[in-house]
Amino acid sequence: LRLAAIDAAGNQTVVVHLVVLDSLPPVLSLTSPASGTCLSAGSSLTVSGRASDAHPRTPGAPEGPAVLLTLTPPSGAATTVAATPDASGAFSASLPISEGLDGSATLLVTASDALGHSSRALATVRVDGTNPVVSVLLDGADFPGSGKGATPPPGTVPTLLGRAVAPRAAVADGAATAPSPTLTLNGQPYAAGTTISAEGTYVLVASARDCAGREGSAWASFSIDTTPPALELTIPADGALLQDPVTSFSGTASTDLHLARVAGREALVEPGQASSTFALAGFPWKEGENVVV
Repeated sequence: LRLAAIDAAGNQTVVVHLVVLDSLPPVLSLTSPASGTCLSAGSSLTVSGRASDAHPRTPGAPEGPAVLLTLTPPSGAATTVAATPDASGAFSASLPISEGLDGSATLLVTASDALGHSSRALATVRVDGTNPVVSVLLDGADFPGSGKGATPPPGTVPTLLGRAVAPRAAVADGAATAPSPTLTLNGQPYAAGTTISAEGTYVLVASARDCAGREGSAWASFSIDTTPPALELTIPADGALLQDPVTSFSGTASTDLHLARVAGREALVEPGQASSTFALAGFPWKEGENVVV
């Protein structure tokens, strides 16, 4: 602006004032984090970006910092730190993430210039404070005898099953979408739901890793036996003709004999190295033909 003051005699004074109009807020951009970034509770969030303005706010200005970072966690109080842009407007700062948090957190970045104009940028990050909880399932329920961890503890007795099975796994991960489990059967990759029918002893392990790198696992130790025990002999033998009455019924079977019922009554089983025996005392024999099942 050019100002001129003139008196009656024609004398004048000329003054030139420079006036700058700035009605625009800073140009703010975030380099990181990307919205949806997953971080582990107990770590820190690094925020970087650029805040450009024709009249930037200088460090130590009474109005406050040029860039303010505010992280609002899933629960608890928000955390705020200041960032100082360099000559190019680039800034970077870190925000702590407390242990025990789990869920979505909101990052608010506010850039202000020397005239009080402000720009804001938002990003949502996933805070993961829990390990995945993995379960091995059979027929929609927990696999009998299964446990947590990557391997069965020493001395674990496999669950004995007399049929084919098709195990699966389930994963829960706090407030987050659960990761997909990875399964192995006796150390080899296993597709969930595949039928296992061959007789033998198996260890199935299911594991999962979430977006923050936290891990969880579960195992199931089991044996499949679909072959019935072999009945080797009975006393009395099949078709025996008895002259004198007997008071018991007994026999010998293969070593895998676990339970014996004679005519609906449970017999006493004695396991052995080469074979197992069973006996039922006080068996009610009758005169004539007797059919024993």
